[in-house]
Amino acid sequence: MTAEGKPVEEAITIAGVEASLEEAAKCVAELLRVARRPPAVDKNGFSEYLFAAELYAKKAEAEQCLEKLGTYRRWLGNEIRRCENNLEVLSTHQDMLNTDRPRKYFSEAQSKLAALYKRLLKLQEKVEQMIKKIQEAVCKAAQKQYPSNIPQKDRYSSLASPAFEQPLEQDTSDIDRDLRQMLMKGPIG
Repeated sequence: MTAEGKPVEEAITIAGVEASLEEAAKCVAELLRVARRPPAVDKNGFSEYLFAAELYAKKAEAEQCLEKLGTYRRWLGNEIRRCENNLEVLSTHQDMLNTDRPRKYFSEAQSKLAALYKRLLKLQEKVEQMIKKIQEAVCKAAQKQYPSNIPQKDRYSSLASPAFEQPLEQDTSDIDRDLRQMLMKGPIG
């Protein structure tokens, strides 16, 4: 519902759908760019997987675009059905008119409605194509994952928890113990 209490679909416009298609195209391009890029590796051969955070963010952004386009697809379907019904009503009632002047108005309305109908059909096709592109891009991006199964926002909070500190006594090597102590300090900077 919008602030005026109208359903969200009433606030959708053709221009808004077209703008969202452009935004979605940029979103897909960025996601694919990030998904193709390998992780940066420093001179010592270590990688902090910073690309994974960017990939995760771009993937989430693409999924939001996908959700928005799904709403637009439903709206376009409703608008196309409305145009079809209105065209049918116009053609039926135009035949019942006896004078030329009202027929002229009906004919003009019918041609405008037919143009809108064609525009909506083309827009619906573009939305469908973009949905497929986003789904393919998200699938490609899903092949690259974070190096662990810890979600991004919880990544460092779990390192400082008391449960993480307990295994320190159980470590079998000095290297493992030093590594855990460094990780408990969290990210540098």
